[in-house]
Amino acid sequence: MLWSSIEDETALKTSDGMDMAGRPANLALALVFVGWLLLVWGVLRQLGDPSPMVPRTALEATRETSLLFMFSGLTALVGSVWLSGRAFEGARIRASLAFALFLVPMFGLFGTAFVTHT
Repeated sequence: MLWSSIEDETALKTSDGMDMAGRPANLALALVFVGWLLLVWGVLRQLGDPSPMVPRTALEATRETSLLFMFSGLTALVGSVWLSGRAFEGARIRASLAFALFLVPMFGLFGTAFVTHT
């Protein structure tokens, strides 16, 4: 009895009283895609050997931009995992899908890195 009244008071609701249980799960799904895109873009910018004629300042600027993309992507992925955990009670399938979209590519990347290089 007391527990349900606490849940009702702390439930996420819009200004017109609608339940917002699925919104964090939707945001988690969006953040997974954005996070992986930013992370991959940051890594791909680091690939390749620069020309010896490229000034050092240009290389450092490219590196800093790549790191910004990688850390932004990582932050988005961590945020999506946090949001999927927060939304699990109200939207189990979408929250589980967001978490799986975070983990499956991670295991795929680590698996190919260790299998092909050992």
